[in-house]
Amino acid sequence: MKLPIKLVQDVVYELIDAGILAEVNAPDGKRVYYQPARDVNTMKVSTILSLLEQRGTSDFHGKESSALAQFRNVLAHFQTKIQSSRSDVLLKDI
Repeated sequence: MKLPIKLVQDVVYELIDAGILAEVNAPDGKRVYYQPARDVNTMKVSTILSLLEQRGTSDFHGKESSALAQFRNVLAHFQTKIQSSRSDVLLKDI
């Protein structure tokens, strides 16, 4: 698989920032390795999507509108559907 190194680096850093991957330095200090930052027996597809979605802020400085409340409800409904889906499998089983 030939992917641009910049793309791979960006994805790896996003996964680290979301708490999905952890960076580990080799004992010699010359190399860096990556490993799951969480127990692989709990990392489902929905877990990864949720962690990536939660990055950033949801702290809006403004009045809560009915449209925003409805949008939050739709997102919560989607999350429930994803978690109850047969496709929400552990990543290690893919």
